Amino acid sequence: MDIIKALKEKTGGKKDYLSYSTLKYGHPTGDMRLFELKFQDKMKYTTPALQFGSLYDCLLLTPEKFDDRFVLIEDEDIVGNLKAKGIKNPRATKVYKDLLRKLEEDNPDKEMVNVDDHAKAIDMITRLEDCGIKELYLTGDCQAEFKTPIPTENHGDVMIRGFLDCLGDSFISDSKSTQSVHGLRWDIRGKYMYSLQAYLYREAYKKDDGTYRNFYWVGQEKTYPYLPAVYKASEETLNLGKKQFNEAIDNIARFIESDRASETHYRIDTI
Repeated sequence: MDIIKALKEKTGGKKDYLSYSTLKYGHPTGDMRLFELKFQDKMKYTTPALQFGSLYDCLLLTPEKFDDRFVLIEDEDIVGNLKAKGIKNPRATKVYKDLLRKLEEDNPDKEMVNVDDHAKAIDMITRLEDCGIKELYLTGDCQAEFKTPIPTENHGDVMIRGFLDCLGDSFISDSKSTQSVHGLRWDIRGKYMYSLQAYLYREAYKKDDGTYRNFYWVGQEKTYPYLPAVYKASEETLNLGKKQFNEAIDNIARFIESDRASETHYRIDTI
């Protein structure tokens, strides 16, 4: 079965590839409704955590692109004046929201960033620089894009697209701002399936001699003093990622072959 062609026929999606984030939803532990929306490019949402992660990654990896992607809301005077009037939460007022609305109208293709988040991201990056992590693990070709076929166990090659944080001569690295670097250890192989991401990215950038680059996650906590940690993907973790990849593809194939709509899918399991 040509997985991508069959998906386009069933869902009306126009993508000619899958990605880590799409496969995560298509895994048996995911939700086929979210998978279909993601494949159709209809799943548009953001959260404060995602917004901060986007800002952090830009300042860390491609700071020269900041002005093209973001608008810094320099609101100290407005916030200060409103606080002087006894307003405890100035950014919740109509005056402040009107300012934000005007900035958004004037910059429709950019994200708004407040000075507090910008300052925090800079402080976090400074700690990575001071301890040497940035130079060791976050240099090279940053924000590299790939689109390449990756073999599956039961359904031939499937086109996969992704974006790397950093591609070095001997390594691939991915930065993660997080609440807890200790919790990140469990997220890698659990909830967020970062193990799947590592497997796909290593396969995509296999060297010409058939060897692989090491894969590292560079985690950093978002609360002071911004504790960083580096985790290297073990063979056990990468093998889990391979298993997750094939489980996701098999599950997607079952979805394609079934007569059921994505919203009627649910999981039945034994625990």
